Amino acid sequence: MERAYKYELLDKYIDQELSDKERQELDALMTEDEEFKEEVEVAVMMNASFNVEQKQRWAKLLEAEATKTSVQPSQPTKTSETDTDQKETKVRQLQPRTRWLRIAAMLLPAVFALFLYLFLANSSQTAPQMADHYLSNRHQAPTITMSQGNDLSQNWKTAIKAYQEEKYESAANLLEPLTNSTNATAEQHFYLGLTYLYKEKAEPVKAIQQFEKSQQLNPAQYSAEGNWYIALAHLKNDDWTKAKPLLEQIVANKDWKWQTAKEILEEQE
Repeated sequence: MERAYKYELLDKYIDQELSDKERQELDALMTEDEEFKEEVEVAVMMNASFNVEQKQRWAKLLEAEATKTSVQPSQPTKTSETDTDQKETKVRQLQPRTRWLRIAAMLLPAVFALFLYLFLANSSQTAPQMADHYLSNRHQAPTITMSQGNDLSQNWKTAIKAYQEEKYESAANLLEPLTNSTNATAEQHFYLGLTYLYKEKAEPVKAIQQFEKSQQLNPAQYSAEGNWYIALAHLKNDDWTKAKPLLEQIVANKDWKWQTAKEILEEQE
């Protein structure tokens, strides 16, 4: 999805002009792109502040106008009184405008700082930093079914509990013997790959091996997700030449995370 279209949706959202379909698209973008979600929240906050100030401004103008029309002063007999009335009217007219300018002046540095931060964040990231950004949104833990009460099942349950608690080193230590078993599942290989990426000392090469194994065992379920995480693993390994073709494939097939993959490709152009 083009950036221009994303911000067109944002503008319509602020103006309350979104159709049901467009609202669904915006919700999907905010769920998928944490950075865009933050931009939406900031825009909503600033718009709310503007609306409050605008209402206050109009209320004061109406109050001033009501005062002028309800009180009919007698004809001034001195030029000095007429001059005074004209000056007071000018003050009434200028005060709201001056107040609005003060508000704009207060908001301008914050807006500038926000856009500067977003620009620098997007333009100065290395490939590993970019990978860390997208990996910060952790993949949801699986639902555990205990069909058998053997030791392997118990270890799988314990490993996923460690994963949920973000104890990735422990989770990896528990998952490694499971994936070495002849009964290892594609799901176990997939989550071992994730723990290798999420660990404090990430091991992207090992992660790639596990994702590829999960794709071999269950291509229907892990082909698309595996490609996304393999691409991130290459970025984590600072290897753009291997990440790029995978990201292009994801976009071409409109696979899982294809919109985010497109943004990464656009940022690297």
